[in-house]
Amino acid sequence: MATSGSRPSSMSTFTEIAVSRGRRLALAGVAVLALLGCTPPPPLSDGSLVDTDRLAELKPGVSTADTVRTTLGPPRGHGMARLKSETGLDTVWYYEFVQLKDKQRQLKLLVVFFKDEIYDGHLWFASQLLFKRGPQ
Repeated sequence: MATSGSRPSSMSTFTEIAVSRGRRLALAGVAVLALLGCTPPPPLSDGSLVDTDRLAELKPGVSTADTVRTTLGPPRGHGMARLKSETGLDTVWYYEFVQLKDKQRQLKLLVVFFKDEIYDGHLWFASQLLFKRGPQ
C-alpha cells in the first residue's frame, strides 16, 4: 500500500506519458494553425460563371428562351423591364457571378433580353477585379 505523497510507479509513468502526449498534440496543433495562417484563404464565389463565348450561338429574333437556357444554363434571376417607351414590358434574365479574393471583388453580369419569349440581345459586364473592399 502506498503512503501519502508517493504513487505507484505505473501511475507515475502513465501520467508522464499522458502529459508528454498532450504537449505533443498541443505543439502539433499550434504548428498546423501557424501553417494555415500562412496560406491565403481560397476565393469565395457566388453565382454561376457563364461561358460568354457561347453567346455567339444565340441569334436575336430566332433563338427561343429554351435555347438560351440550354446554351447558358438557368438564369440567376428574371423579371420584366420597359426597354423602350413605345413598347410594353419585356422579359429580362440575368446571370451574375461574384468572386471575392483577398481584398478584391470581381463581378460579371450578363443580362439577356427577350421579346415575346424570343432572344432579343444581351448586355455583358465584367469588372476584372477593379473593385476593392474598404477597410474592415
